[in-house]
Amino acid sequence: MTLDEKKDLIRRLREEVMIEEVRLLFDYHPDGYLIHRTTGHQGSWTIGTRVGRIDNRSGYEVITWNNKAWKLHRLIWCWHHGQMPDNLI
Repeated sequence: MTLDEKKDLIRRLREEVMIEEVRLLFDYHPDGYLIHRTTGHQGSWTIGTRVGRIDNRSGYEVITWNNKAWKLHRLIWCWHHGQMPDNLI
């Protein structure tokens, strides 16, 4: 296995773990957004509340999760399709 193949395998494994975590933490609301399935650290959110906030610079709805800012439409895509898209959406 080449170094590039190893890097690709690690990336795919991390992606699989991340997608499973998305499905454990969030649920999809029929109106098109994610809601919390768990209570946050020190009560910072409650079950059933909407996930995310509007980023003033980009106008996108975002969430900071695992020390990274995510655009919510990408996490919703992962929640539905079980993978990150090859090209960014």
